[in-house]
Amino acid sequence: MNSIQPDRIKQLLTCKDNPCITLVLSTQNAVFNRALIQARYKQLCHELKDQLATYSVTPLIQDQLLRQCDNFSLNQDFWRHLDSSLIVYLSEHRFETLPCSSHYGDSIHISDRFQLKYLLPHVWDDLKFHVLSIQHHEVHLYSALNQQLIEHSEEHFPQDILEVTEHKGLNYRTQGHSAGAQTGQSTGYVGYYSGAGEILDEAHQDLVRFYTAIDAVLSRVLKNHTEPLILVGDLTHMHLFKNITHYPHLSEKILASQASFHNLKNLYQVCLENLAAPIENEKDKAIALVGEGELKKHTRVRLKFTDIVKASHNANIETLLLWPDEIQKDLHDDDMIESIAREVYLNKGKLYPWVQTAAILRHSD
Repeated sequence: MNSIQPDRIKQLLTCKDNPCITLVLSTQNAVFNRALIQARYKQLCHELKDQLATYSVTPLIQDQLLRQCDNFSLNQDFWRHLDSSLIVYLSEHRFETLPCSSHYGDSIHISDRFQLKYLLPHVWDDLKFHVLSIQHHEVHLYSALNQQLIEHSEEHFPQDILEVTEHKGLNYRTQGHSAGAQTGQSTGYVGYYSGAGEILDEAHQDLVRFYTAIDAVLSRVLKNHTEPLILVGDLTHMHLFKNITHYPHLSEKILASQASFHNLKNLYQVCLENLAAPIENEKDKAIALVGEGELKKHTRVRLKFTDIVKASHNANIETLLLWPDEIQKDLHDDDMIESIAREVYLNKGKLYPWVQTAAILRHSD
């Protein structure tokens, strides 16, 4: 899963350099074929050199472009971390790389715009979620915004068990008990009998009160929110918190405490990876709806390319399934798939890679 800043996408969308070069390299099984993949990349650069020679680019610019490609081939650390395909965006003033999970064939595109149809189906720039981290006597709530985690620093969460126990003068270790709610969730008060031999039980109840106090703040801050909440902390304790919290949109996956999670960039990336399955499920639903459309003539499904073009121009595509290696041309457009992908993205539609081009409309037309 990729996290690409909207500003970076905008720069690629609006790039005025000419030429804009898009290199596509298959990098499947990179662990076993790294040397072969790097050799194929050099061959691709050699082919680019030949094509640039027939393009109206000055020798100085040609040398600059090819030098950037050569320098990139020497970045051994990058070549150790490849996915199924590699997309390179190259121009006089830009050099961008995108490892992606779909397998595309090797190709070179030289035109007055980058081929973003490879990038856009792999960018989930509107993905929203929250993270509650309870680690080492530190409690933090973050929300994903613009491809980064922003802390709710204006909210005070209890940071230690002592804040809700005897340290605050709470004399609750007296004889008594109360029944839990019929739903099985904590009511916020857990009674028990104090006395000899109950040290472990008292520690457990302290933890319950601590998490109940945290949840009270959490429920207020995330009231009316429906985005997934990812928990980070000790696995056993986080399962206890899941039984206490009233927030209904918890992610199934709990992230175990790691020192690296103090780096918010690392934490954001790990959260994205763990949210990949639900996103893939949305893609599967879209594919299933397209299949249903073929069988039952679903009124929102479009498979005919001319219908997809029309819906794109009318900003009426909710979901676009496309195969970036496909190229459709007419007299006015040398790559209509690219044009449709850009229009759908700019109109806040969803894009997924698939084996053919299909569209699900916002509403029937």
